Amino acid sequence: MKNSNVFLSLSKNDLADVLDVITECTYQKPFEEAASLFEKINSIVPTDGIAAVIGHTDERGQVQKSHIVNISYPKRWIEIYEKRNYASIDPIVQQHFANFMTQKWSDTFSIAKSACNHGFWEEARSFGLEAGLTMGMLDAKNMRASLFSFSGKKLEQESRHLTIMNYILPHLHEAFFRSNFGKKNTYVELTQREKEVVRWVTSGKTNWEISCILTISERTVKFHLQNVSAKLGVCGRSHIVAVALSQGIINF
Repeated sequence: MKNSNVFLSLSKNDLADVLDVITECTYQKPFEEAASLFEKINSIVPTDGIAAVIGHTDERGQVQKSHIVNISYPKRWIEIYEKRNYASIDPIVQQHFANFMTQKWSDTFSIAKSACNHGFWEEARSFGLEAGLTMGMLDAKNMRASLFSFSGKKLEQESRHLTIMNYILPHLHEAFFRSNFGKKNTYVELTQREKEVVRWVTSGKTNWEISCILTISERTVKFHLQNVSAKLGVCGRSHIVAVALSQGIINF
């Protein structure tokens, strides 16, 4: 997904709501005090339930320690899920931590044919977990990984929902680790030009537009973004913005 194009594909109201969520993520209080963040997400996209898994990885990117954060899933389902170690057979979780690609539940379960998968799916459906989206990030430099699952029948039906969730994903990733583990990424120093480029990325400008604004070549813009990505240990424009805001390198 080309995140810079989100400004072209969403309405002004949607953009205002997305920026509101990003601001909430950036200045998020400890998890137990952050109910307003999830209320804002629910006001933008039709979610019935939200749950997350955050964990630390080894040098190969394999998740070693994880922690389930239940926001609004049925509590009884989370208890059963952990007690029966359903993460070991949940095809959504297995596929997610294999490639960290965004999933529509219906797509994943359509190719999960084993008896274990079928039994798990039927039990999940009995708790109203029939359709939704799952996404997350692998932050290799800081050895962190996340998974966010949003249940809701309407979530899979409109590309708008996927666009919004993919854009706020890096900000959720940073906010959850900050609120649950109480610290940010190690602060790094960007040059003045790198900060200028990141500020314009935050405004939704393309590389070509930034090159025109700063009177530099598009190749130079790409060079600066590659340096920023390496310094912050991130991948993608949205994650650059999320970490830069989280660390106070730039502001809205």
